[in-house]
This record gives sequence, C-alpha cells and structure tokens, in this order.
Amino acid sequence: MPLKQIALKYLPDSVLKPVRARHYQDQLKHYDLNDEPDLLGCKALLRAGDVVFDIGANIGVYTRFCSEFVGPAGQIHSLEPVPETFSYLTSNVRALNLPNVTCYNLAASDRDQDHAAMSMPQYASGGANIYESTLSETGDIPVKVTRLDTLFPTLSPRLIKCDVEGHEVPCINGALELIARSRPIWVVEVSSSRTFELFASLDYDAYIYEHGTFRIATPADKTPNYFFLPHEQSSLVSNPA
Repeated sequence: MPLKQIALKYLPDSVLKPVRARHYQDQLKHYDLNDEPDLLGCKALLRAGDVVFDIGANIGVYTRFCSEFVGPAGQIHSLEPVPETFSYLTSNVRALNLPNVTCYNLAASDRDQDHAAMSMPQYASGGANIYESTLSETGDIPVKVTRLDTLFPTLSPRLIKCDVEGHEVPCINGALELIARSRPIWVVEVSSSRTFELFASLDYDAYIYEHGTFRIATPADKTPNYFFLPHEQSSLVSNPA
C-alpha cells in the first residue's frame, strides 16, 4: 500500500486536518483564475460594492475571487455545511485576509432544520472527497439547514453562485422571496432539467459563458454550469455594467 494511503488510513484526524488545511490554503493561494472560466463571467457581471452569496462554498474558490471582484465595499456571504470543509474555508479566508467575507456553517434548502445530515464520499486512496458531499437522509455528518429567505431577509445580492451537488431546486425554492425582491443573477451547477423549468417560471433566461462572451444556452449544451439572468437584465450579457 502506498505511503499516502497508509497515512490516510491510520493517522488520526488531529494530525491529518492541519496538513489538509495547509494544502488547501496553498491550493487556493495559487489558484489560477483561468482554471475556472465561469469566474471570468462573474467578473464581467460584478461591480465594486456588490453583494455575492456563495452557496456550497467548499474551500472558497469563488469566495476568494468574488471578494476581489467586489472590493472592500462589497460583501461575500459564503455557506458551507460540512463542518470539516467549513474549517478549511474559514482557514483560507483568514490566511488570505478577506475581510469582506462572512462564512456560515449551513446548507441552503427549502426548509429550516437544525438537525439534518450529509454524506461525504471517499476517494479510492481512502481520503474524504470534500467536493461531492450531499444532503442525505442516511448521511452520517450532522448539518444545519436554512432557507436563504430566512438567513437573509433584507440583503439584496447581485449574484448567487450555487454548487450544491444536485440540491439546487430546493435551494432556489428557499429563496423565492429574495428572488422577487432583488432579482439576482445566479451561477448554478445544474443537475436536472427541473432547474431550467424553475428558472423559466421565474422569468429567467439561461446563458453559457465561453470564449469571453455570453450566449443563450441550448438543449445541446452539456456544460455543468449555467448563468441565469432575469429576462429584464438580458442587456447585461452583451454589455455588462
């Protein structure tokens, strides 16, 4: 068995977690904006002073760059439900000195629930796959769930990034008051056609960002991430403010 797998299998979390934290700090510090092209789409749509919600923030890739895009007058509100992953997120925010970021150890859904659960898959090496945790009735990771309408009754975000591993429809349904109030742009990792149907019912149009421009999404597109803009804001994708 390779040494790494032995370490992951037998070393206690008290030893492994600080090592992982330093690894994720280094990873985020050296992350190239061009490695995540949709971030360039976010940059084109965001302005100094904007408010951004990062739902499913993980270790903070979108959090970090959106913090830079909106500047010191802006606000980033980042939700990450898995306690271990949340510890890496907050560690990264401190290490990178992002004072306009507030982190919440919460999952976004269509209900408020203090006692829910998530599952975290394992890599073949034995390590935890923190990137694909999902809400699950049979999960063994206790988490707290909230509606965005409950958590943010007055804030009006310019943009919401939503990467929640198949839970996007409940997340959106938990933000209907917010959507009616502020009509934010959404950047969503889509896992179901129901997501497109829900946004269409809310008078949103789906776009893809590629080669430095936005275009209307088509049924033939297979990209996981889509930009959803309120129909009345469609001019932004041809000439972002």
